[in-house]
This record gives sequence, C-alpha cells and structure tokens, in this order.
Amino acid sequence: MEQCIFLEWIEHSRMDAISKPVICHISVFVDPFSQNSIFFCSHMSAEFQIFVYRKNLEEAQEKFSSLYSAYETVVTELQNFHEEQKNKDRHNNAYHEVQARSFTEKIDGMTAQIINLEEALAQKNKELKQLMENVKKLELENEAIAILKAQV
Repeated sequence: MEQCIFLEWIEHSRMDAISKPVICHISVFVDPFSQNSIFFCSHMSAEFQIFVYRKNLEEAQEKFSSLYSAYETVVTELQNFHEEQKNKDRHNNAYHEVQARSFTEKIDGMTAQIINLEEALAQKNKELKQLMENVKKLELENEAIAILKAQV
C-alpha cells in the first residue's frame, strides 16, 4: 500500500541565513509484514534525506525496542512457568510420597492385625482340639461308668 503526501520543508541556507521553501514529493510505503513506514522523497536535499533516514531509523528503533521488550516479557513468563511447574511437580511428588507412606503404614498395620488374628485362630484351634480330646475322654469315661453301673 503506498500513500503519497506532499511536505513543505524549509531548508535554511547556512551561507546567507535566508530561508527558502523547498517542496518535494514524499511517498510513504507501508511494509505489509512489519507495518513499518518507509519514506521516499524525490528532489530532496541531503539534509532532508538525513531527516527522512533518521525518522525511518527512529521508527525502526522504537519497533525493535517494543519487540525486544515483548521478547523479554515472554522469556520471563516462560521461566516463571517452568519454575511453577517444578514447584508443582515437587509438591505433587511430596504429596504422593506422603500418601505412599500412609498406605504402606496402613498395609503394615493390617498385616500385623492379620498375623495376630492368625495366631489367635491357631490358639483357638489348639484349644478346640484339646476340648475335643477332653470330650472324647469324658465320653469314654461316661461309657465306662455306664458299663460299671450295669454290672453292679
């Protein structure tokens, strides 16, 4: 896209200190990618060319400064994001380790309870076996008593 404007530039003569207007045709080209304005002037003095080049340079420096500032902001945000992720990962790892220890302690406690119950069951089975033996002895004695009573 090209925009043409007409500027009136007052050029000061250093020799006689008389001001004389110089009219030149200035074309402004807008770069579609960077949106930078590029000035082009036909029939212009060296002083005006320097002015135009300085203007273009100032615009480029401003855009570079803005772009660099945005770049630094993105880099800082990225570093902060990575640091937050590391902190979250550390926090999550610590949380999972605490949970794992808790589950391990619960499993150890349940294992101890099972062992105690198995020992108690073994003890009860042993007592039951002794009681069954005692019952058999008592039944034999009862039969012997019944036989002896029948003989008397």
